[in-house]
Amino acid sequence: MSVAITPRHHLVFGRRGVGKTSLLLEAKRLLENQGAYVLWVNVQSLRSLGVGSAFLTVALKLCDLLLSAQEAVRSSQAGFDALRALRANIEQRFAANGSTLQDVAILVPQLQQECSRFTLQAQRTIYLFIDDIHYLPSSEVPYFLDLLHGVTRDNLVWLKVAGIQHQTRWFIPVPPTGLQTGHDATIINLDVTLEHPERAKDFLGNVLRGYVEESNALPLSKVLSSAALDRLVLASGGVPRDFLTLCASSIQTARQRPNAKTVGVQDVNNAAGVAGQTKLQELEDDAAATLGRSGELIASLNIVREFLLSSEEITYFRVDFRDKEAHSSEYRVLQALADLRMLHLINPSLSDQHHAGQRAEVYLLDLSQYSGSRFKQGIHVLDFERGHLVLKRTRSAEAARIGDTVLKLVSLLRRAPIFDLSRLAAYSRLSENL
Repeated sequence: MSVAITPRHHLVFGRRGVGKTSLLLEAKRLLENQGAYVLWVNVQSLRSLGVGSAFLTVALKLCDLLLSAQEAVRSSQAGFDALRALRANIEQRFAANGSTLQDVAILVPQLQQECSRFTLQAQRTIYLFIDDIHYLPSSEVPYFLDLLHGVTRDNLVWLKVAGIQHQTRWFIPVPPTGLQTGHDATIINLDVTLEHPERAKDFLGNVLRGYVEESNALPLSKVLSSAALDRLVLASGGVPRDFLTLCASSIQTARQRPNAKTVGVQDVNNAAGVAGQTKLQELEDDAAATLGRSGELIASLNIVREFLLSSEEITYFRVDFRDKEAHSSEYRVLQALADLRMLHLINPSLSDQHHAGQRAEVYLLDLSQYSGSRFKQGIHVLDFERGHLVLKRTRSAEAARIGDTVLKLVSLLRRAPIFDLSRLAAYSRLSENL
């Protein structure tokens, strides 16, 4: 939080449900308490507009903020008149509809000048919070951010932009357009993944205990079995909102069982299976800004799922580093599926047992894709039990393999098949420009 409220441009990234909006709202509250002026824009309400009209909408809101604030700081009449004239000009262009980038770009120096004049006179800072930026077409986002960035130049106006990383393109190198990370803006990544499941369990458990204590409910041990808590961590992929939602659904499922005393693993499995449809709908919503994108992602998910559950009969896979470099567009599809919580990264750099220097990423298929009504028998499932990843076969007496040491965990992960990214070639067209 201390980073999010600093006077610097920030890009806040994370999967749906990790708390991007919550972070921005808390930062907004703290900054307002410090006396800063704050403008909040939810891009979802602008998704049907072109980039020009979307910018004009933000520009109008910014003018209104400055006008109301200037009354408080007793600005000069000349300042009032100039700002009113600028607002009228913006409103006229917005009403005309169909404004091109060139049309609206003319307004940037004027709006920048008014912001500079105000912040110098008021000795206050302005923060623009732009939430859910991924709802704009990815190809238009750099131009939208470039216009906003132009307004902030050389004055005390800062951007706080949130979205799903691999659904968003925020910078074009030639010509430089948008927000360049490291130079113009800093990335804040909120994702808690399954790379360290025990840490994810501690974090998510603390979140849940906070809710339980606030509501004066029964202790967790009276509601959830320890095995069910582990399964919730796995099923949520480390995403807080998914964790809490699945927990509530699992409790409802358990209540339907005769004589159920606590939530069990099967209750979580059933809840995860039902939640799969919601996740697919959210995938379509989040990818809808780019025409055809959701269809490509669903088709790609089906390819991965078929490869794992039908061909390999296992729930996790490896992607070779060399392959992701050779197939960058296909790799971005994979990353998008991870951002949309259909895949979960569990190891970012696993060495190869037979080839020195070769490494791979390891991904886990979301539990919703093979539990509930989609439950598959006889497949090797990567599970999380008592602080360790465990490989076991469903409906089988085969002994489980427990990754309770570094060497055992590495050996367990190396059993994952290699997924060839070229399998996604037919569905990576829209990822080429991301």
